[in-house]
Amino acid sequence: MGAHGESLQELFTGGRKMMKKTTLVLGVACAALSTVSFAQSPYTMTNLWKVDVGGSLSWFLNDNNTRGLTYNPTTDHVLVPDRDSVAGNKVHQLDPATGADVGTLDNTGVSGGTFPLNLINVTPDGKLFLTNLAAATSTFKIYTYANETTAPVNSYTEAGVAVRYGDAADVRVKGSNIELLVSGSGNPNVAVFTSSDGGNTFTKQDITLDAGLVGITYVKWDPTGADAFLARKAASSGTETPALKRYTVSGANGTSDTAFGSKLATLAGVGAFDAKVTANGHMLIASTYANATSGATNLYGLIHEIPSEALVAQTATGLEAGSAANQNLNGSGAAAIDLASKRVWFLYTNNSMSGWNIPTPVASSVADWNLY
Repeated sequence: MGAHGESLQELFTGGRKMMKKTTLVLGVACAALSTVSFAQSPYTMTNLWKVDVGGSLSWFLNDNNTRGLTYNPTTDHVLVPDRDSVAGNKVHQLDPATGADVGTLDNTGVSGGTFPLNLINVTPDGKLFLTNLAAATSTFKIYTYANETTAPVNSYTEAGVAVRYGDAADVRVKGSNIELLVSGSGNPNVAVFTSSDGGNTFTKQDITLDAGLVGITYVKWDPTGADAFLARKAASSGTETPALKRYTVSGANGTSDTAFGSKLATLAGVGAFDAKVTANGHMLIASTYANATSGATNLYGLIHEIPSEALVAQTATGLEAGSAANQNLNGSGAAAIDLASKRVWFLYTNNSMSGWNIPTPVASSVADWNLY
């Protein structure tokens, strides 16, 4: 980045050290960084592949049935749950470099709920956690896969749920436990499902938020490792500021992080997202637009940096299908970042799935996207 990159590096010398801690230090740091801006346009992500609905994947259609996506680094597969009438409630394995469908996971016993399956998440060692979608009074389920070659185990079942679960889910490993964070559209709170036996069984803890989002449809554990998570409300729930909130979790309570402030509040289009922390301590948030109208164009996949809120990279073209977007009233979709290979994948429901290379602005010996 030349002289501009060097000056930013000097500004961030102290900040980097602080960001390596397991918690975000966003009070004084945010104030100091608020005046920093990028003098150049965002870097452009180059396209690896893009498949529109009705294209080469027969099961990927404009029918609201494909809402989740994740990346499994242990197999180098992009995993996509789909519940359409063509393939029938399966998790598809895609080649991350080409988008080709290379197989499906075993779906033995996957049934029940409002939708039999909706989202899938993966731990760093390759364990998979498939969740269904359960509206109020329906049955919520979690299925565990030891890896992509095994049959699923029904590791949690709750009949007659009081609120909706399964629009949002994320997994993390904390010590010897596995923790699955789950919420849903119309549900202002979250629940943490904890397993101490490697995912064979789960226990549930409801978390009451002090400042709930009306209709949570996206959640991600704080990638710094803190007992906190990021949440984004449903795209169809109206305007809410900030658009992205951070909550610290203690027991049965979730407390909004006022220091996190209005991060991404000005970016009303941000919908589905993934969050990762680079080796240099910068949080990257990859997101899709939460557009709910048909005919829209230039719906780019985005990567922002926190806490500066700078847009640092975007896709070369929009994620809409063909020349204009199909309607996505649920505002659903997904994003997945892999920093090791510098790639990101986006699912924009009813429109497209795609893979992209993240540019490397500054050469570095560190296996990291060195922003500065």
